[in-house]
Amino acid sequence: LAFLLPADVELFNAIAPVVVLDLTTLDPAERERRTRVTVANVDATCAALDAHSRAELRKLFDLLAIGPLRYVLTGVGAWNEAGPGKLAAFLERWRGSSLATLNSGGNVLVRLVAGSYYVIPETFAAVGYPGPLAAMYQAVNA
Repeated sequence: LAFLLPADVELFNAIAPVVVLDLTTLDPAERERRTRVTVANVDATCAALDAHSRAELRKLFDLLAIGPLRYVLTGVGAWNEAGPGKLAAFLERWRGSSLATLNSGGNVLVRLVAGSYYVIPETFAAVGYPGPLAAMYQAVNA
């Protein structure tokens, strides 16, 4: 991975099924594959950002990687041990927070996951997207 650290991967592996409920309907092997692709897409997105945005994301991810701080801020002790209810409550609390930093942090986590999931071609049908027009796709990728 170009940007994400192992602790960041744990975070995104944990919250992906909470953000994208479609993942919970898949068999375990497909769920794992799509989660892996989603995390790789999150990494690519983060790595492609400008230096300032990457620095801000790194601050957020580092903050969430520190166990005691993570627990105080999110109520989650370890990402891989938290259940969906606890993770959903954390995201909902942050996204609804009147504190701009928490609100922004919650929104960016959800948007990174959702955007990174729904660019996977197998997910297009779930949102009613028929896929790129063949002629346009070929013209752009020629």
